[in-house]
Amino acid sequence: MRPVIAGTIISEQLVCYQRFHELHGVDPTTGQTLWIREDTRAESSVFGDDQYVFVVPPEENAAMVLRAADGALLGTRPVPEGRLGTVGRYVVAWTSGLPGAADQGELSVVDPWTGKPVWPPRRFAGNAKVALLEKELAGILEPQGRFVLLRLSDGQAVVDAPVLPEPSLSEMYLFRWPEGYLLVADSFERPDSKPVQIYGMHGVPAAQIHRARVYGFDRKGKKLWQDPAVVSDQFLLTQQPARLPALIFACGTHDRRGVSLGQQRVAWLAVDKRTGQAIRPKELPEGSTNLRLSGDEEHKVIRIELQKETVTLEFTALPPEPPPPEEKMNPIKGLLRSIIPRM
Repeated sequence: MRPVIAGTIISEQLVCYQRFHELHGVDPTTGQTLWIREDTRAESSVFGDDQYVFVVPPEENAAMVLRAADGALLGTRPVPEGRLGTVGRYVVAWTSGLPGAADQGELSVVDPWTGKPVWPPRRFAGNAKVALLEKELAGILEPQGRFVLLRLSDGQAVVDAPVLPEPSLSEMYLFRWPEGYLLVADSFERPDSKPVQIYGMHGVPAAQIHRARVYGFDRKGKKLWQDPAVVSDQFLLTQQPARLPALIFACGTHDRRGVSLGQQRVAWLAVDKRTGQAIRPKELPEGSTNLRLSGDEEHKVIRIELQKETVTLEFTALPPEPPPPEEKMNPIKGLLRSIIPRM
């Protein structure tokens, strides 16, 4: 069985893939090999557009530049340090500790062929966290309490809003959905310690959350809800359908009883993207760590499929059901109305 070789889409006319020291240029429509170069280093970064292909060897900041049409060598070009990603042939870079401004950082989009910025670089606090969203947007979260979402095409702000300060900011995560954008700001600041151990779900891409605040913004940059939702001791599912009306967190957990561990359970949480309200249902006695997430727009439900049962979130305009007495400390709020375990 031949190994699967992942390719890089350069343009509608060209896909490139590496095999050891060879770089292959292929027509994605016909599958025909257009050209091959045998002078590239394995595991190089490859990007470009319909004119140029840039090949950057590992741990280097200089690119071999090839003509996209035939793979001919056109020369070399420096590429910016602090690369976050690429958009076509443009490089998105974040540079902190600037000369004469050690407390500032700079976000730029540079054309490595000309060496010029695509738009004037933007400066922010040097300790800000920066993340890309779908190669179209860049989010900058300053721990001092500011969030900016920029279009990479022109550097214009889609969102520029105050948020709560995060002195212990550890990471940020961005999500897009049809009505706007979501920001998850995770902090090293921990809640009161609990005798609970959590772990990620098997085979589900996720990021561990210590104590995070979740913000929502509409497409015009306004906050969707006044106060952020707060999530502690969870795992954020980093790949979930964009059209789901809630942001889902899920993890495996068990109590620690003395020196032994208690029963394994699945704990999960959903944040309503429209209101910021959270639902924290009972943890399910489920030993499996498998999880499958899906949505049914027609019936307005989210299904979380575990090995032994399926949990269903139903979205309705009816008032929320009151929580049972033992859950008074974590009331179910908002329009996430019912949790229906199904065998």
